Amino acid sequence: MRNVFFAVFTVFCLTSILPAGAQEMKLTLWSAFSVSFNVPADVIVEDDSEEGYVLSDQNYYINVQMLDGEAMNKDAIAQEIKHIADDDQLQNQTPVKKFDLPQFYGAQLQGTAEGEFYLYNFLMSKDESCGFLVTVIYKNKSDETPQKIINSFHLQD
Repeated sequence: MRNVFFAVFTVFCLTSILPAGAQEMKLTLWSAFSVSFNVPADVIVEDDSEEGYVLSDQNYYINVQMLDGEAMNKDAIAQEIKHIADDDQLQNQTPVKKFDLPQFYGAQLQGTAEGEFYLYNFLMSKDESCGFLVTVIYKNKSDETPQKIINSFHLQD
């Protein structure tokens, strides 16, 4: 009987402690451009228009904008994200990192402004038909949620 109690108590403790640091996520859809991605469950949509898609809560500010341009291609996105960050006067910039997602080519850099951390991303569809500037502003430098948001981007069929 004591072993059963101990086992139940151990399972209860582990399930109470482990999820505490995990961020609950939900799927959101920017219907204007049929792009979906995961965001923290408590964010609210501030703007859902063709101008942009903006979400926020007390820990995150997420801004997604469609980028147009006939000269856009996967080779130019690293330089483009660097220009955008420089124009915005982002400080303490990391080198630009290129990456691939299932439907996007990506380039990103991190930096700071006004005591907050910024993750700038340029996502270009693999058919090079559209591109998105995705900015995630967050408070904790070691927070992995901004990268999880970016990695979840998906174009709807």
